[in-house]
Amino acid sequence: MGKWRAHVVLVPGLAPGHAVPFFDLAIRIAASHVKVTILDFGYRVPKLWSDAIYSRWALRLRAAHPDIEVVPVKDSIYDGTREGFYSCITQLGEERLIAAFGSNLAPLMDSTGDVPRPCCIISDMLVGWTAELSAKFNIPRYLMHIQPAINLSLMLHVPTLTAEGRLPLTEENATKTIEIPGIRFPVHPADLPTDLSDPISLKWGSYEFFLRMARGAREAPIVLVNTFRELEEDVLAALDELHSRAATDGQAYPKVIPIGPLLLPSDFPSSDITVFDQDYESEEIASLMQWLDMQPPRSVLYIAFGTLVNNAREQTEEIAHGLEASEQSFLWSTGSLMKRPNEPLPPTLAELLPPGYSWVHSAV
Repeated sequence: MGKWRAHVVLVPGLAPGHAVPFFDLAIRIAASHVKVTILDFGYRVPKLWSDAIYSRWALRLRAAHPDIEVVPVKDSIYDGTREGFYSCITQLGEERLIAAFGSNLAPLMDSTGDVPRPCCIISDMLVGWTAELSAKFNIPRYLMHIQPAINLSLMLHVPTLTAEGRLPLTEENATKTIEIPGIRFPVHPADLPTDLSDPISLKWGSYEFFLRMARGAREAPIVLVNTFRELEEDVLAALDELHSRAATDGQAYPKVIPIGPLLLPSDFPSSDITVFDQDYESEEIASLMQWLDMQPPRSVLYIAFGTLVNNAREQTEEIAHGLEASEQSFLWSTGSLMKRPNEPLPPTLAELLPPGYSWVHSAV
């Protein structure tokens, strides 16, 4: 046997929160004497080593396994803008991405040297078009779901809800609760992700994108999920049962394998845990960290909805009033407020909050 037992190709998602866990996954895979190649969007690769949001994770990857390759793919679509992101989730954009990433995968598949040909692709849930990419090269494609298993259970259930006429939401079914495998209580449609519950999602395409992701996930043989059984025992048990039942009936349903938690703080020296970015004011971050250090353990609520969420004014005010009523200390991370194409930029969080909220940290 040569140096490598196998060769695995990773394709992370666009959002930073979807990309960073792939670095930890790459390290874990490489530790088993497996060659790892990361095919990443060309716009982002130079930033992996310079931007703080990526660099501490990317540098750890390079230090742990310097032979892990990160290959920039010149996709000519994603340029770091909101418009570029939305272009990537259209059907036409996905076709262009398949061609671009395929041109970088082809040389790996033709390898005849010491490095074996890739045996599979592991891709983020958001880049569902890798199913067509893997079919083109006749290798398996497995998915990585970086969110909790409860979110995965909903996603895998979406094709069933669509077939039953529960989705998309209409005036007739918008108030009927929905049963989701592994969740002990019925869910009101208004509590579903906005891609499924917001009528405007049908207009600008996020509903169709979510549906394509869900259908692709159902067809995947394996989905890795960033959780562990002790945390989501009921949901994982329900997903195990659905997989076993589908296998008996000859239906498609993935085997879900918990591999979390990824990105443990213990993997990093304490001096490297401080969060920073070139856009942040050092005094602001210092005061924030000092304030956190003064709070009792388990006493601060942390609110964050991810990089793609743009809450309406009414929603933001409702959350703010709820936080005030809870009488709990809190830290609210908004990241960068995103907008839909052809819509004006939303106001800042400071402008949305009711009177009395005197300090706001715009990002964490």
